[in-house]
Amino acid sequence: PGTSGLFLQSAGAGADLVWAAATDVVMLATPLQKTTRTTTVTWTNIDISTDTGADTAKIAILGVRIQAQTDAASQSSAYQGSYCDFRKGGSAVTAYLARCQALTYGTTGGVDNIGTASGAVVLVETDATEICQYTLADTGTVTTRQLDIHLLGYVK
Repeated sequence: PGTSGLFLQSAGAGADLVWAAATDVVMLATPLQKTTRTTTVTWTNIDISTDTGADTAKIAILGVRIQAQTDAASQSSAYQGSYCDFRKGGSAVTAYLARCQALTYGTTGGVDNIGTASGAVVLVETDATEICQYTLADTGTVTTRQLDIHLLGYVK
């Protein structure tokens, strides 16, 4: 490895550490909005191939913001809210994934309509066609949710 860069570890059994030189990390001058969702969805593609020009991205650097509004009156000492998981395009892996979540914790008889939000930067491996995937799901009673995903950069 060079003197400036970072080690990245892929997920799963037998995961390898991969060296990424600082020159392989490309940060965009302006983040690109990839999706805004207000409904839950199963695994959905994020295609960054048109955003990387002549480069081929191995990893997408994503800025994620998730918000959820829950009905606290129906809570029974349990977490409620929305969460978003990420994985490599075409993968069947569903455990130990990068996650961003907006959750509340309450008890029955709480205040209605508690809002919560969370943000994160996640690094997600892309497949050979520069696609990674996300899913948006709820736990408990969620009245509204919003997920925003922006491409901040990539590792080539």
